[in-house]
Amino acid sequence: MERVVSTADRIIEASVKLFNADGVSQVSLRGIADEIGISHGNLAYHFSNKGEILDELYKRMEQEMDDAVYPAGDLTLHHYHRMAKRISEFHDRYRFFYLDMLEITRHYPRVIRRYRRTVALRFEQYDRLMADLIRKGLVKREPEPGFYRSQFRSIWVMSTFWLQHKAVLGKNHPVLDAGSDVRHVWEIMLQHLTPKGLREFKEICESERGRNDHYPLTGPCSAVYLKRIG
Repeated sequence: MERVVSTADRIIEASVKLFNADGVSQVSLRGIADEIGISHGNLAYHFSNKGEILDELYKRMEQEMDDAVYPAGDLTLHHYHRMAKRISEFHDRYRFFYLDMLEITRHYPRVIRRYRRTVALRFEQYDRLMADLIRKGLVKREPEPGFYRSQFRSIWVMSTFWLQHKAVLGKNHPVLDAGSDVRHVWEIMLQHLTPKGLREFKEICESERGRNDHYPLTGPCSAVYLKRIG
């Protein structure tokens, strides 16, 4: 049976498409209504302004990422890798948010307040994730309290502003090839793996080897790199 898509869902989907294509500031409510073939009044019945659309959209983004961050089953580095890939895909799917973050901060404070709460939650989740990986013997113990949280701050800043960096340098710049954001996450993480963790990472390398997709791990998976850190 074909799924019936509500008008509100169609508005949100069209908004993402237009925001990604043109930027938040260039998209009007009338433009969104025209995109899905409804009247401006019909759209206003669901969302009276662009801030309401962004607020609802961010709530959906938040829920989508909640489902990906922490695993339901046994925790391994394979999950860590899948999480890094999904975050990269997520950022690309909602790239307007990361490209227009300063503008959204200035004009839509309710959305940014939600984002700040999300950041606090993700840091707590990463603390739990690293503690579990340490207990499983995959990651070394912290050299000092708060070390991995500080490391995550570097990962968060890098991944959050990756698309802005890419927009400034150009999508074909040699340091920004496909999947390089995921590769940089592993370059930060690899030096902290135990011998058991390195063995598991090599399994990830084998599973990725020869794949021509969005997430090459050419650098971290090279024999020279693994020998240097192992």
